[in-house]
Amino acid sequence: MPKGQLQIEFIISVAIFAITITYVATASINKLPYLHNEANINQMAMQSLQISELFLFDEGYPEDWDRGGSVQRLGLSSGNDYELNSLKVSKLNTMCSDYESVKSIVKIENVWMLEISKLDGTIITNCKPSIVSNVYNEFVLNRYASLNGDIVKVEVRVMK
Repeated sequence: MPKGQLQIEFIISVAIFAITITYVATASINKLPYLHNEANINQMAMQSLQISELFLFDEGYPEDWDRGGSVQRLGLSSGNDYELNSLKVSKLNTMCSDYESVKSIVKIENVWMLEISKLDGTIITNCKPSIVSNVYNEFVLNRYASLNGDIVKVEVRVMK
């Protein structure tokens, strides 16, 4: 083969290699928004589970935080799993008028909402920010508990 000339097989090989690299790069870049959205949904699911576990299974600290004083950790449990303390639920409802202070105690970065309602739809507690935008991605977790002998729905929404 004379100098300066390439064989056709080499040119075809380089072209196939370049096409393959371009295809893989394009497919990966197109998949990134989907993967990012899935990661956000997984993060919101974990945070909603954390919030529901905190409120359903933890009595809070100090355990009698519903009687006044400084609250370091919120919890609505009466000491038994899935059984809420009505005094703590009532106190939380009062505290939720200042959502930002409640949010700072819970220590979840994303915007979240907690609604406790009877099965007939009567709202007992609704803890949410004063302004809620509709542009968020949202994850909703529903759990059920007992409050004063009645079954109530505990709905946690986490938004990002």
